[in-house]
Amino acid sequence: MKLKTAPKGYAKDHPHLHLLQYTGYVASHNFTDAQMCENDLAQKLVNTFKTLKPLNDFLNRAMGY
Repeated sequence: MKLKTAPKGYAKDHPHLHLLQYTGYVASHNFTDAQMCENDLAQKLVNTFKTLKPLNDFLNRAMGY
């Protein structure tokens, strides 16, 4: 979902307005069926979460969490 106008406090000509208008962000990683059945699935999940954590931390800081 996207806002129709600039968020409050941002200029209508902000260079990243197209990104600021989103109301949510998603990062994902796809695992194959075979990977989901492997013995090291837990470690693969941990590695994936570690990779995504900096993005999550950034978004939390940006939103004041």
